[in-house]
Amino acid sequence: MMAGSFLAHNGGWDAVCYSDDAAWPFPWYMEVRPLRPLLDKSFQDFSPFDLCEIGRFLAVSRCLDEYDEVLYCDNDLYWYNQYECPPDGEILLTPHFLSPGIVVNNLGMLRRDGFANIGLMHFRGNGGKWLCSHVVSCVKASPGLNRHKGVLWLQSMLDVAPWLGLDFRANNDPGCNVGNWNLRKGDRKLVEEDERLLVEFNGALSPLVSFHFSRKSMGRLLDGRYGDAVKRLAKKYLGGLNR
Repeated sequence: MMAGSFLAHNGGWDAVCYSDDAAWPFPWYMEVRPLRPLLDKSFQDFSPFDLCEIGRFLAVSRCLDEYDEVLYCDNDLYWYNQYECPPDGEILLTPHFLSPGIVVNNLGMLRRDGFANIGLMHFRGNGGKWLCSHVVSCVKASPGLNRHKGVLWLQSMLDVAPWLGLDFRANNDPGCNVGNWNLRKGDRKLVEEDERLLVEFNGALSPLVSFHFSRKSMGRLLDGRYGDAVKRLAKKYLGGLNR
């Protein structure tokens, strides 16, 4: 659903999926490649969760050998509008929160989980490839650390990107990568006007571009705590998955 919803609003992109499950019924518009050949012996003791986490950086690095730019999306992202591609930067990351006050009040969480979300990352050129390779090398050197003492180590590693002399930009579109975390903390609010889905941020409204669903947060999205617009959105998304 993620790739289909993205391509419906964004032309000129190729959809590539690295997977370890060749039996899964992938849609015709997606090129499916095996993940296993990207994994050398240093990954043999990694858990399935850790392989999934590091696999995204291996896949992006390989795709950057073929493409000038790569947009990585988790498969539980759904797109509702066109992705406005930032024109500059080799590393484009999406912050969990945009409001400075919310950031300050949640520094503990951000130190644990990272300031940027690795479910939506945009890489270009040598800088993007270098960062992906750097993350993979660090994980190889320190296996098992991804959830060390509860810290999402792999995600929080990206916090150093702005300090490595790389061409880094933040994707500050409030309509992009809306999810349970920024709704729960009051960073943004989803509203519906004239059948249009809009994101309220700092008193202004902008179109919903993409919503990041997740299995763990689906119950909260459905129980109405974030408003009727989110509840209807989650029900419609689940209905699409069931089909």
